[in-house]
Amino acid sequence: MKVRNLTLWRTDQLRAILQRAAEQELDPAKRRVLVVTVSYTRGADSSGCAYVGGRHATVRIRHPHSRRARYLHVAHFDPRPSHGTWTKDGHSGKVVRDDSPRTLTPEQLTELVQRFAHVAVHEFAHIRGMEHAAMPNYYRWSGKWREYVQWAATMPLDVKPTRVVAKPSVDDKLAHVLKMKALAETRVKRAQTILRRWKARERYYVKAASRAAGGVR
Repeated sequence: MKVRNLTLWRTDQLRAILQRAAEQELDPAKRRVLVVTVSYTRGADSSGCAYVGGRHATVRIRHPHSRRARYLHVAHFDPRPSHGTWTKDGHSGKVVRDDSPRTLTPEQLTELVQRFAHVAVHEFAHIRGMEHAAMPNYYRWSGKWREYVQWAATMPLDVKPTRVVAKPSVDDKLAHVLKMKALAETRVKRAQTILRRWKARERYYVKAASRAAGGVR
């Protein structure tokens, strides 16, 4: 299974949840070719989509720091005259403003993981070939879905650690300049050596050509 993580949540932990859900719903052959994209949802804790019998699924999850994140909506071209033909720049689904940053409580995080797992098993059931009409109630929010994904309650989910990139100091920049200067001087010396060799060959063949011309009667 391949996981494409487009969120701030840790990829290894998302993969563990998705792997457990896939083992519950799919046979090994289906799991090997499965591609899952994890992106942000709009409003709900988790949502998803997948084609029945397909190989790709999207499982969405809420932004880790905001329940009221604002997302960019893109209007698409509509050929019907009565509906207009306007568009907006940007990519639909991109977070454009985070209005209420906060940290989830342990209880909220457990709830989020369970809901994410529930959406995963639902979409993987589609991948297996199951239509909505044939789904038992534990695949629905109105059914006993918590019992069906009870295993998710103990699975961790954390935000990726923030990478702090230190700005180089003046001493670091000077050291870099001196290093690049030394490399440039080495290249100049090497070029001068090559030039001297070609000049020596030039003199040799000029004299050879002169001798050859003087020997002609």
